[in-house]
Amino acid sequence: MCSPLSNGIIFIINALFLIISIYLFLIFPRNEKSEIKDPLKLPYYMAGFLIKGKNSAPDFIISSLIKFIENGNIKIDRNDYINSRGKERINYNIYADNSNNLDKEEKFLYDLIFSLDENISTRKINNLRIKEGIGFNQKFSSYLDILEENAYELNLLYKAIDRKKFFIYVFMAIVDVLVGAVLANKGLYPAYVLIFFGFVLLLSSLKLLGQNPPVGMATYKYYRDFEKELNEKDNFHGDDIYYALAFAMDLEKIRDKDINIDKYISFIEILKDSLVGKIGF
Repeated sequence: MCSPLSNGIIFIINALFLIISIYLFLIFPRNEKSEIKDPLKLPYYMAGFLIKGKNSAPDFIISSLIKFIENGNIKIDRNDYINSRGKERINYNIYADNSNNLDKEEKFLYDLIFSLDENISTRKINNLRIKEGIGFNQKFSSYLDILEENAYELNLLYKAIDRKKFFIYVFMAIVDVLVGAVLANKGLYPAYVLIFFGFVLLLSSLKLLGQNPPVGMATYKYYRDFEKELNEKDNFHGDDIYYALAFAMDLEKIRDKDINIDKYISFIEILKDSLVGKIGF
């Protein structure tokens, strides 16, 4: 049986952890709920970013370049070459024409592409990716950062909470549960309150992960459904082709729905290989 002194210490420990837990719970970063629940209409690259994420960046970059060609902003021509192993490779030169009718994000990508080299081509892009490595990726990361910031400004995503703080909350929640269980086992029944707050803090922390604002969730669902709709369509119209490319739809499927893509398939495949790395030297 515990002495009065021991009981007092146990009580103080319980009270201390409980106060800390309540304080952390009260100051825990919460995302304000938006009253807007209707989906937003997004340009193809933002829709691709929202539903596919950063890892699909080559797809909505390629989609943008196809739009640039169609709009007359850039021109391409094919120029094959023999690589160091004596194998024939396909190369496309990319020429700047004008940046008319491009929105801010498209203009940023347009300028980025032509800032890579004075005479840019798919072969040069591949060379830069290999030689510069991280530096090459960072240049395109700046474009993705703009799209991400747009997503925050449009209330499509919540800004990620500080990882260090998040793990502090989770750690404290686990400690609460464990300490509360030990104290409860010693007969200090108010310790169950500590266990309760431990679980509340843990669940609050986990719930915040991966959560989007209401407008973000509505928009995400809208473009997920739109992606399915594109797959089921017999023919593309308007900007459908740009959304399909941004959503990484299979090129053969796109060809079945829009024969216009046929003249770009080789360019798309070579450009994607240059961006992610499949071309042999």
